[in-house]
Amino acid sequence: MSEAFRAGFVTSGIREELDLVDRIRPLLENESGVELPGIVVVGNTSVGKSSVLEAISGVEFPKGSTVTTTCPIRLTLRSGPEFAASVNGASINNKSLIGQHIRTAMEEAVRNRPATVARHNPGFAGTVIEVKLYEPGLPDLTLLDLPGILNSGVAKDFVKTLIQQHISYEQNVTVCVLDMTSHLTNQNAIDWAKEADPAGRRTLGIVTKPDRAVSADTNALDQLESGAFLMGLGYVVVRNRDGDELRANLSVDEAAERERQFFSGERLSGVSAHVSEALKKLSANQKGKQALIDLLLRVQGSHLKGSLIPFRRKGHRQNNEQGA
Repeated sequence: MSEAFRAGFVTSGIREELDLVDRIRPLLENESGVELPGIVVVGNTSVGKSSVLEAISGVEFPKGSTVTTTCPIRLTLRSGPEFAASVNGASINNKSLIGQHIRTAMEEAVRNRPATVARHNPGFAGTVIEVKLYEPGLPDLTLLDLPGILNSGVAKDFVKTLIQQHISYEQNVTVCVLDMTSHLTNQNAIDWAKEADPAGRRTLGIVTKPDRAVSADTNALDQLESGAFLMGLGYVVVRNRDGDELRANLSVDEAAERERQFFSGERLSGVSAHVSEALKKLSANQKGKQALIDLLLRVQGSHLKGSLIPFRRKGHRQNNEQGA
């Protein structure tokens, strides 16, 4: 089954719910304490959040050795008959320019912050950057990417508050992006998710950098399988482009093929024997970009259907009142 066909097949039943959320969101902009159901992506800086979103969408996100996501980014992906894209409502005709427009929009949001916010929060803003992409074969997904967690600096508390605010809402699913080369106890995202969702009912994991996990001591898979860190919605391991591949401008499609080759290898090159064996034990729906997309679609579908019931009832009441 082709990726395009599979995406269309899996998402066809959820488009109505996503369209309802898109219609309701502008009406709730000025209502505090009201949060529409969604999927929130969190992780420490440099864990590969942007690369994961690139793999899903095909969009080149701003990235670098320092913090690159300085505002929340709502990524709206929809399957459509032809390409169409916008950033904060401004149409973009070339997919390769979307990343540049995202960077410009973030810079503008930071520049236009109230002075009281800017004094205590250099370089970040809470304004959501709206990125919309329509293209044949895209999965119907909406993801909110939050700035990477900071371990130091003046803006550390602002980013922490922003993330905890979003993941504390019962309406939101939390996606923890975790670096396989670092022990999970050193990654704040998983601790904050556990505080917000102790039973792990609305938490799932994405484990990155399996090709760089040379030590068994930091094997995130062992830690996840032990049950010490609850991922009630499951987890998927993905291989993103490494530094050399980024410098060589390896395309998203070429990166997907390298990922397939990595996971299908008889001996996973570059990793320890222990890590290699742990990766081989993963089922097909626990590794690779397509497995991740399928999991996100399933989680989004089941989550939206239940979480939107109160909004549907409210809409029906308003329609009845207007018709009376």
